[in-house]
Amino acid sequence: MSDEATKQLREARAPKTGAEATSIRPSTHGDFTDGARFTQSTMDLAMTLPGWQRMTPVQREGFHMIVHKLQRVAAGDPDYAEHWVDISGYGDLVAKRCTK
Repeated sequence: MSDEATKQLREARAPKTGAEATSIRPSTHGDFTDGARFTQSTMDLAMTLPGWQRMTPVQREGFHMIVHKLQRVAAGDPDYAEHWVDISGYGDLVAKRCTK
C-alpha cells in the first residue's frame, strides 16, 4: 500500500471525537486494560535484558511503539492492516537511524 493510500485510509477511518474513538476502537484495538497489561508487562521484561541498556532513546521509543502496536494485534483485530503497517513503519524509522 502506498504512503498516500495509507494516509487516505487512516483519514477515512479516523474518529472525529474522543467518544467516537472509544466506542469504535475496541473492535480493532482491543480492550484498553488488556492492552495496557500486555504493553507494560512486555516493557518491564525488556528493560531487564542486556540490549535495553545499549539502546538509544530512539531505539527504545521505537521498541515501545512496536510493542504497543503488537498489543493491538494480540488484543484486537489481527486482520486490521493498519496495525501491521504501523509496526513496519516504526521499524523503518528506527532502522534509518541505526549506525550499522
